[in-house]
Amino acid sequence: MSDQAVTGSEGPQKVWHGVVEPRIWTRSPDLPSLGIDFIEFCESINFNLLPWQQFLAHEICKVTEDGKWYFKEVGVIISRQNGKSTFMQLMILWRMYVLEQKLQVHTAHKLTTSSEIFWKIDDTIQSFAHLVDRFGKKYESKGSQEIKLNTGERYLVRANNSASRGIAAPDTVYMDEVREFHDDEVWSSLRYT
Repeated sequence: MSDQAVTGSEGPQKVWHGVVEPRIWTRSPDLPSLGIDFIEFCESINFNLLPWQQFLAHEICKVTEDGKWYFKEVGVIISRQNGKSTFMQLMILWRMYVLEQKLQVHTAHKLTTSSEIFWKIDDTIQSFAHLVDRFGKKYESKGSQEIKLNTGERYLVRANNSASRGIAAPDTVYMDEVREFHDDEVWSSLRYT
């Protein structure tokens, strides 16, 4: 994507140019999508998704007739500083607060990478009364961080070498910065968790 400055009645503004539809992607059938629910949730906490994020939301949130996710695994590759981490942060919050998923696990090649998203999620929760109302506790220990809602939903950050230890049946697993993993140990331990 490129940008250029445009002067309008409110002063200089950025106008983004780019392609929303990815060059390479798995086309899905015409199925219902929870993407609009995700987009509306984002707007309720003052996040307006970029066009590519809206497209991604509609695609990855498609559900089958029995209500299960059409895509069981999703990989997103896009250049740096385009909103991947923000999208993941918002997806985690939506799945906790709207879908009420009981457990989401997040890992990256370094705990500091996952921790950045953890702190952004916590900051977002603390900024909105309707999110704080369900906030339970925040835990931190060496190699692990957790946010738990008072309704039982949990978001767990784990260091990559212990990502799956002691975890049973998460609803969603996030693997961040996968290109930095140099073997399949973390993937192997998490994929059947």
